[in-house]
Order: sequence, then C-alpha cells, then structure tokens
Amino acid sequence: MVNSVAAQPASSGSFSLVGSMSQFRRAHTATLLLNGKVLVAGGAPFLPAATSEIYDPLTTTWTNAAPLNTGREFHTATLLQDGRVMVTGGQTASQLLSSTEIYDPAGGRWTGAGDLNEGRELHTATLLTSGLVLVAGGFPNISSAEVFDPTTGQWDPRGSMNVPRYQFTATLLSDGKVLVAGGLNATDILASAEIYDPKTHLWTPTGSMHVPRTTHTASLLPNGKVLVTGGDGVGASSELYDPATGLWTLTGTPFFSRISHTATVLPGGKVLVTGGRDDSPNPIVCDSELYDPATGLWSRTGALNCGRDSHAATLLANGDVLVTGGHTAGTAFTEKA
Repeated sequence: MVNSVAAQPASSGSFSLVGSMSQFRRAHTATLLLNGKVLVAGGAPFLPAATSEIYDPLTTTWTNAAPLNTGREFHTATLLQDGRVMVTGGQTASQLLSSTEIYDPAGGRWTGAGDLNEGRELHTATLLTSGLVLVAGGFPNISSAEVFDPTTGQWDPRGSMNVPRYQFTATLLSDGKVLVAGGLNATDILASAEIYDPKTHLWTPTGSMHVPRTTHTASLLPNGKVLVTGGDGVGASSELYDPATGLWTLTGTPFFSRISHTATVLPGGKVLVTGGRDDSPNPIVCDSELYDPATGLWSRTGALNCGRDSHAATLLANGDVLVTGGHTAGTAFTEKA
C-alpha cells in the first residue's frame, strides 16, 4: 500500500495533493455518489483489479470498499437514479467481459446484474432521462446497443449504430437524445457522428466532425452545445456540436494536443481539461487549461502535480475536481483542483 499524503491547502486555479489510493490504477472509473463521496472501481496497474475504494472529501481519506466480483479495466460506471452504481463489461486478464454488477452504497457490496447480450470493452454507458442505461459499441468493432432497466434487471437490444466504433464518446443532450462521435473501427479513426432517440430506438447519422478523433472528450455545455477536444492524431483542435443544426464548428485552439485526457464542466460553465498525452518529447502532459464558452477561448490554469493519462476526473459537490490514478512516472497520488 502506498502511504497517503496529507492534504495541502488549495488555491484558486491550482491543484493540491490529497491522500493516495491503496493501489495504482489506470483505465478505472470514478463515480460521485449521492452522499458526496467518490467510488473508484477496477482499473489496472498490471492485471485488471477487482478492488474498489471510496474517497471522502470531508476527511480527504480513502477507505477500502467491497471487492468487485470480477476484476476489470476499460469498463464503464454509471450512477443510477436510485444512487447505486452499475459497472459494465471491460476486460480481465485479456478476456472480454459481458458481465455487469451493481454497487449499493447502503449495503456496501457488489451484486451481479446480469450479462450484456454482447461482451465489450472501450464502449460507452449513458444514463437516459427515463432511468434506463444505454450501452453502445465497444471493442472488438461492435455496432450494437442495448439498454438496462434497473427496475426489472433486464438487458434488451436497442438496434445498432450505423457505424461500428470503440473509444468514442456518448453525450446525453438536453432533449434526452444521445450524441455519439468519433472513435475507431476495424480500419479507421472516425469523424462521423450519430444520434440515438430513446423514443423511437433509432440511430440517425448527423453532421461529421471536421477531423477524425479517438480517445477524445465530449462535454455538454450549459447552452446545450457539445464541446469536443483532443483525440488521436488531430493536433490541438476543438469543435462544437449544435443540436439545433446538427453541425460542427471549430472553436478556440487549446494550448496542448491531448489524448486520453479528461474534461470536466465546472459549476460556472467553463470546462477544465487535465493531463493526457501528446506527441512532444515529454508526452505525459502536466498542464491544465480552461475553455470559456462565452468567449470560445482557452486559458492556462494550474498544472497537475503529476502528469498522467488514462486517469479520471470527478466534479465534487463543493465544486472541486478530484483527479485520480492514471499512467505516469509511477505514483498513486490523487489531487484536487
């Protein structure tokens, strides 16, 4: 176990180290619970972990939680409307998973939640306004989608995307539809995007991004538009999707090219982007920056204490952002902005 680090005072626009997780993690999930604590599950330093732990922002300490039934990485975690957390799919020891499980904070344990109709990793899971969970795409080259009903515990097919994709983004729009964008298929990095309508269960192509992207981020802005930034092989570009027109427009240029980074919409509407990798001689990015939807401009902000990619960033109830794990020079430190 890595020794914890005492919390340090945080200033505006800066990161401070907080206590360490019990182990190194990358490709894990971090979920804000209804009680304000954060559940971190799975991930891998070497082999996919079955461990989970909980961060308490009031004490800045970590507590080991019940283990998952199956170690997994490249999975998803979704906060259900009743406060439970569902994890789906992923990989364990090079084996693709169809299993799912749910963590109940009240009971403090994980229980099986049935199997996906198709095993998948590097997919997306989106909580719909109805309370159902939409799971779509994934590796290897999957186009199918399915939904989970927490009231019945059943998984049901929901058609297929027009294009198979993995390592893409899925964003719940203000009207309840879901925008999926970019990703990989068997041969290409994708610029295409499409919309899922929960009322009709249909997938409809929409405008394509200006550049193909994978391992990018997509953030729903307060004005209903979606900001996409970074991605493999696209340089430091970012663009906006307008659901009213179905079109993408280029917006301000970030300071750094990034892949495998995080993007977090802050309470004031700005977007905080942290970490990731680029193609420079120092590929792990320590710097962070902010996008302002009002001006369309990027500005630099406090740097991470530890450059990292494949990490997680969680907006806490008090407006701070908790950054956990990731691939870096070898640390299990976590920090907050």
